[in-house]
Amino acid sequence: IPLVDIDAVKTSIKNLILTNYDERPFQPKLGSNLRNFLFEPANRLTRVAITESIKNVIAQYEPRVDSVVVNVKDDSDRNRYHVQLSFRIINIDTEADFSIYLIRLR
Repeated sequence: IPLVDIDAVKTSIKNLILTNYDERPFQPKLGSNLRNFLFEPANRLTRVAITESIKNVIAQYEPRVDSVVVNVKDDSDRNRYHVQLSFRIINIDTEADFSIYLIRLR
């Protein structure tokens, strides 16, 4: 079953966020490269870098989305970041939310 409307946009954003540079053939700069930030110290600078990386990849590769708000919280006890996104889908003029955990595995 193909995804449509809000679900299609959320899946696209999730794929953009979780894709690293050089991961897709013929598109070496597509993605946000967040895995590099997972091994940095959990401080304000890292949270700002994650936020800016997510905003940049969405602004560059997802034209269906506008008014992106990214909130990153670190959960140092569990070695992960909680990322919450709020955005407006332009075509259907709807607000949507998206949440994901970025977890360091090693």
